[in-house]
Amino acid sequence: MRKKNIIVGTAGHIDHGKSSIIKIITGIDPDRLIEEQKRGITIDLGFAYLEKGDISFSFVDVPGHEDYLKNMVAGAIGFDICICAVDVNEGIMPQTIEHMNIVRYLGVDNVVVVITKIDIAGDSLNDSIKKIENYFSKFHFKRLSFIKWSIYDKTAIDNLVEILIDYALGYERKVVWDIFLLNIDRVFTLKGFGTIVTGSVLSGELSQGDTVRILPSGIETKVKGLSVHNKNVGMVEEGCRAAINLQNLGRDEVDRGDIITKGEVLQNFNAVYGEITHFDTGFEIKLKHGGEYTFLIGTAVRTGKIYFINERYVRVTFKDAYPFLPEMKMLIRLPNPKITVAGVKILFVGEVRWTKSRLIDYLTSLSIYGVRKGLFDYLTNNISLHQDELYQKFLLHLKDLSKEYLIIDRYIYLKECIDKIINEYLEKLQKEKSLKLDNLIALENDILRRFISDEIINSAKKMGYIFVNGELREELDDNFENVCMTILKNMGSNLSLSNPSVVSEQLGIDKNIVNNCFKMLINKELIKRIDKDGNYVPTEILKKFFVDAVKLCKVEGYLDITNVKKIIVAPRKILIPLLELLDASGNFENIGNKRYFKQKR
Repeated sequence: MRKKNIIVGTAGHIDHGKSSIIKIITGIDPDRLIEEQKRGITIDLGFAYLEKGDISFSFVDVPGHEDYLKNMVAGAIGFDICICAVDVNEGIMPQTIEHMNIVRYLGVDNVVVVITKIDIAGDSLNDSIKKIENYFSKFHFKRLSFIKWSIYDKTAIDNLVEILIDYALGYERKVVWDIFLLNIDRVFTLKGFGTIVTGSVLSGELSQGDTVRILPSGIETKVKGLSVHNKNVGMVEEGCRAAINLQNLGRDEVDRGDIITKGEVLQNFNAVYGEITHFDTGFEIKLKHGGEYTFLIGTAVRTGKIYFINERYVRVTFKDAYPFLPEMKMLIRLPNPKITVAGVKILFVGEVRWTKSRLIDYLTSLSIYGVRKGLFDYLTNNISLHQDELYQKFLLHLKDLSKEYLIIDRYIYLKECIDKIINEYLEKLQKEKSLKLDNLIALENDILRRFISDEIINSAKKMGYIFVNGELREELDDNFENVCMTILKNMGSNLSLSNPSVVSEQLGIDKNIVNNCFKMLINKELIKRIDKDGNYVPTEILKKFFVDAVKLCKVEGYLDITNVKKIIVAPRKILIPLLELLDASGNFENIGNKRYFKQKR
């Protein structure tokens, strides 16, 4: 039977007794650095553990000094339970306030307030305790307990452990991500082992021998070994404090703030959209639109610029790309005063080019209904999404997609949007009786263009149309005369269809049928031969050309290969024979390749 993994973290002002509490209940001194032990304060993260029945507690002790706040945030990622130490003599101090703002914002909902140094309290003990209780009550934690603590009071020590066990038994971790994620909070090397990283497993599982990716660098390596609480294990899972021995990786190739994951699910981005929450800090602080600030993201520290879309939503851009995910929470910290003033919950990863009102509506929808519900609206506005970005934008896998989505060459489309495009072209075909697909479908993706073209062609064929030389048109009737009339009609609209070979090729009609049709059209004087090469034009077109040629000469004084195009649209192989027919008519005179109407010269 697997043990239940619970991560317990500390919070509170400097020298309020956080590390001492952990040491007393676990027997492990979390202050691992020599400087910490000399100075008596926690500088970096400290770690300890406690096994109680089927529960495995991992303790993360964070520094209380304001200068080491980024280390505190690095440790707070993944807390299931928080022990907040408050010195009864000092009460609520600046770092108590800042730590509780952070803990509450990060979603930690199980808090034990340990009121320390009871044994050296003054006369106002009860008033001090009341003030502490009133302060914490305003956060409305799901579970909140208070313990009066003295290092000499064994009952208090036992009570704290009992409360932790009770919290753990009733705790159900909220599943946000389902891929393996670990924010690295410590990197070191051991002789004979190589590089080892540690962190809290936020989601998923990892086994010895697995291939992992380190982001943002993108380095791939294998897991040589895993340990939990100084014991070698074959697998780690969500809620564990894990140490991972990485194969063939230099110490300088990985750092605190990096993320370890598996597969190709994540990539790096420079921009996110999110929902901002301002903290009650006691200071009058207003963040500037376009201002540059320090963002604490898990165990990472990044500099970013914030742009307000409105009072609720922001866009944040970063010079250095990072593997952001929806639901990640970033903290904004100022250098002066040294204080954490706000948090941003990521709603969308990447950039969008929408109107402000459309963007606000979309972010509101993501905030209310969750990012997993956002794909439909996104594709309504953006047409497509590469499948490699599906999880990082919407926390969805391909297997999660319903039949309302199409995947074409690794791009995801909304089926109703594709159907709409296809139906628009089919309606156009029914109205105009023919449709040329070349250059009609103005889509950037060639694969999508071919897909839609094929769908239009297949649907049109079922409706009785034929596809010939890039054009859909009504299928020819088997009746010979109807075929001839169809050829005549096409010759009239396209004078390049001037001989049987071209007509057969362009219209997709058997050459023998076309030859017979030409014979009939010639016999009925519906087409006229215009040169010795065997080119024909419809008789009515030829008659109109002679009339229009006279009119053009009256206006411009002459007719040549250039201005003749004003009265007839035809290729050069047709225009030259037509001009020579004018010469042969006797009504025009050719002087220097210009035709003059004899009566008006």
